[in-house]
Amino acid sequence: MPPTDFAQSDARIRVCCYVYLIAEDIERDANTTPASPQ
Repeated sequence: MPPTDFAQSDARIRVCCYVYLIAEDIERDANTTPASPQ
């Protein structure tokens, strides 16, 4: 596998993980009420 393909796939994986973490944070914020400390 050429280094360029590896770099592209690695970047794609990082973006997917980044978006997944952001979606988790948004979902957590939506599920929590303003009164709760979390």
